[in-house]
Formats: sequence, structure tokens, C-alpha cells
Amino acid sequence: MKAFNRALLAKQGWRLLKKPQSLLSQIMRAKYYNGLSFWDAQLGSRPSLTWRSIFEVRDPLLSGCRLGSPNELIWHYSNKGEYTVQSAYKLEIQRVRQQQPSTSAMQQVTEPRL
Repeated sequence: MKAFNRALLAKQGWRLLKKPQSLLSQIMRAKYYNGLSFWDAQLGSRPSLTWRSIFEVRDPLLSGCRLGSPNELIWHYSNKGEYTVQSAYKLEIQRVRQQQPSTSAMQQVTEPRL
């Protein structure tokens, strides 16, 4: 469930990047990263829950973004280059699995010595 929520939050970050004229993008830019790019933004003091949540998934979002021509943002993990929650969810699940120890490593740690 957490991976799905993170994929949905990253979708909001993608929208901030792809639709800079949207009302949400203008508000977030004015409040949290005025004069900076989305990637250079800081968390700031007393950020809203919305900004904290989007900020938390910014790095995974960055890992999937590529710059196309002319300065077009492309999502590397989908065929059409557009961000999809499904592709981000799969990426997040992979990331979580890589962070977990393998079952063979767990057996070595948990098997008692006789």
C-alpha cells in the first residue's frame, strides 16, 4: 500500500513539472521554490503535508526522468514517455525488494549454531 501511495504522490510531482501553469504548480512554486527549479527546492520550515509528501518522493521521481528534445521531460519507465502510476509502482516495489535482505541471508542470520 505504501508503494502505491508513493507512486500517486510522485504523480503530483510529475504534474508540477509538466504543467507549470496549473494553479497547484503556481501555488507550490510561489510558496516553496520561488525562483528555483523543482529539483533545487528545499523542504523549508513548517512545510505543508502535501509539500512534505511530494518532496519525499522527489528523488525516485528524478531517477525516472529523462530530458528529451527540446527540453521535454520524458518518463523513462513507460513506452510513451509519460508518467504512469503503474510504472512508478513497479519501480517502487523493485526498490523496496532491493532494500530487503534476501531469504538466504536471513537464514544464515537466524539459524542457531549447535
